[in-house]
Amino acid sequence: DEAFTLSLAVLDKLWMPDTFIYNGKQSYVHLITTPNKFIRLYRNGRILYSSRLTINANCPMNLNNFPMDTQRCPLKLGSFAYTTRDVMYRWNEDRRIVIAPDLMLSQFDLIATPSG
Repeated sequence: DEAFTLSLAVLDKLWMPDTFIYNGKQSYVHLITTPNKFIRLYRNGRILYSSRLTINANCPMNLNNFPMDTQRCPLKLGSFAYTTRDVMYRWNEDRRIVIAPDLMLSQFDLIATPSG
């Protein structure tokens, strides 16, 4: 799976889905010191595009059994304008979520990162 890293100027010539985070409240794209994006083209024609984002999401919690409760806080992704006939999102099992070992959440323990 040899890949070629392409210039970000190529992005203007490619169609990309208009990904929308339904429960997002605030977000921003990282631009310090340059845009934190990359694009790779594989020999089989597959294109990988990645962009670094920070997202604050709405996550309603039920704290009836606090401090012994368990909460789920999903990020709900979708397309803003396209239907499932145009865009299908699926999780790439080879690229699992990686949590920084020094991640700390005030008063909470992160116990899993399911992707289904």
